[in-house]
Amino acid sequence: MRVIKTNNLIKPLIVLIGVAATLSMSVEMAFADDKTLQPGSHITADNTTPDASQFDGGHSITNTAKGTNFGINPFPKPYYSAKDKRWTFINAESSISGAGSAAFERPLSLKSNFDIETTAKMTSDGEKNWWGMTTTWPNEKFSTGFVGLVLSTAKASEFSQSQKIGDYKMGDMWGMGSRAGYALENVAWQLALGTQARADNRGTQDILRQSVSGATNPLGDVRRENGAVNSTYTAHYDAQLRRLSVTTDKGLSKTVAIPNDINRLYVGQIATINGNAFGDRVSVTLSEISGTYDTTTTTVHFVDKDGNQLADDAQIDSIIGAKISVSGNGEENWVAPSIPHATLAGTAADRTITTTEDTSKNVITVRYDAVSGKLPVQLVDDTDPNNKLADATMPVVIGQDFNYAITDLKNLVLANTHIVHLENNVGTVTADDQNNVTNQPVIIHVAHDTSDEQVTYNRTVHYQGLPAAQLPKDNVQSIQLTRTTDKYTGQVKLETPAAWQDVKTPEVKGYTPDMTTVHWDSIDQNAAETLDKTVTYKGVFKVFAPDEIDFGTITVGDKYYQGNATKHAKSVHGSLYVAHTDATMANRNWRLTAKLDQDFMVGKPTLELAGGQFTINSDGETEIANQSNESTDGITETTINDANPGMVGLRFEKPAQQAQAGKDYHGTITWTLGTVPE
Repeated sequence: MRVIKTNNLIKPLIVLIGVAATLSMSVEMAFADDKTLQPGSHITADNTTPDASQFDGGHSITNTAKGTNFGINPFPKPYYSAKDKRWTFINAESSISGAGSAAFERPLSLKSNFDIETTAKMTSDGEKNWWGMTTTWPNEKFSTGFVGLVLSTAKASEFSQSQKIGDYKMGDMWGMGSRAGYALENVAWQLALGTQARADNRGTQDILRQSVSGATNPLGDVRRENGAVNSTYTAHYDAQLRRLSVTTDKGLSKTVAIPNDINRLYVGQIATINGNAFGDRVSVTLSEISGTYDTTTTTVHFVDKDGNQLADDAQIDSIIGAKISVSGNGEENWVAPSIPHATLAGTAADRTITTTEDTSKNVITVRYDAVSGKLPVQLVDDTDPNNKLADATMPVVIGQDFNYAITDLKNLVLANTHIVHLENNVGTVTADDQNNVTNQPVIIHVAHDTSDEQVTYNRTVHYQGLPAAQLPKDNVQSIQLTRTTDKYTGQVKLETPAAWQDVKTPEVKGYTPDMTTVHWDSIDQNAAETLDKTVTYKGVFKVFAPDEIDFGTITVGDKYYQGNATKHAKSVHGSLYVAHTDATMANRNWRLTAKLDQDFMVGKPTLELAGGQFTINSDGETEIANQSNESTDGITETTINDANPGMVGLRFEKPAQQAQAGKDYHGTITWTLGTVPE
């Protein structure tokens, strides 16, 4: 037997949802001969069809409650007669009041149809009424009482404690306030069908009572004849419609819906005396039943004396309320498997349980006396070989074979790591004379768990300081990268991104930006997912003028040379305008003047601007524009620009006789922008 099997054969938990009836199964019922329960196996449920003979005292839970009306003796404990399948609740006891109940441990599944037929009897062979006085009235011989069939979500172990019985008041003595058949708030759903005998001339009646989480609902009643009661109750459940139909032999009939969240129903019986019984006899017989028991799952552990696992768990599906065992004394029994170098320990009772609908409570632990040891385990970090991991051990049985798979050892590795490779994982456990394990360590190679995510990085340049119509749009650069996180170390690794592009600030006439170029650091230098920078434009008080005006070539002796005509510029590089956008200079008077330097060339040249509207020479400054020419946007344009070179001309006042042929002449225009007093 291997310590932990390579192939885990445990199957998923199987639970048949359904109506629960507190039914029990006799020891003689058709269970197969005991078989060995193999580790890792999953046994499916068998014999899930109920039989009326199974509803006996061995599979039921009974309880009683003493009332407060008159009775001085405890309510008798219900008992079962296998001969006639009858439950007796009262058998001519005297001076009693209270209630008794019997609930069957095996519920019925609501996934299948079911039918139930029950007979209730109530007689009185005494001559005294409930006051203790001799009477000849048939009904006065009875104490006010109730007997009937109950279908409930209350578990058999909780059935009696969940009923509204045992708390009787004087006003209940006439049966008008009886709560028999109603359940407490802890019961999700319950239906009680029975007969109430009343000790006065109102006679006897069949009644139907429903409880939903403590809320009570009388669903109907039908009058019966006075005297002894011999009632028959039937219940039919339609699983497809989820409808429960009940009837009595006197014609009380009702169909009710069962909520979808109810999976099973338990079957119980109740009898009450709400007076002071003398010679009353009350019994209930469940004569017929069909349907399907609801099932549950039991987990079986195989361990040594220290609780160390010796083999894979097994699972057993069985009827809820079944008595099962492994080498025990259950009605359904399996033989415990043989474990090498180990003997079965404990008692049969230790390995026997009665199953419940709560699978967490259905556990059988099979213990063995075995010589155990600790198999050494070495953990190696393949992701980071420099990371030395702590060694470990595993409980094993000496002499036992082992064949570990990765899934068998996953609980030995650290969180956020996983096994990638095993060494020395197959063999037989060996030991020295002192039972110290001598095997080489099982080597577990692990790698770090990682997680990848797609991350978008954004770099955005915003612009401000301009009128909205002139404001450039934001410049946005985006890139999506894979970011890998080492879940063991927490370290983050990013795929290598492309470099961000430098952003040149757009030029806006009349404004100066505080950054002409925006530079972004690489993601390696700054890994923030989102970064923003803002370029601010500021207004200026400044003249902008062409940096070059080219008049081409003048030929000695031609009309331009002689001063008889104006030579228009061949090209103008730039524009002439005034920017008056600085808010601090608002409402200032200004003037723009120009002057030509004296050393330009011979012939006393004059520049003519705007078709001769303005002339510039070396004699003095010429005013070109002032605040009266200013536009609303703060930019005062002129016609001097690279698109209109003909708007600038050169004219000599007299022949340039001393000009040297072949020589380039350069001059300077001084533009002056100034403020003037208001």
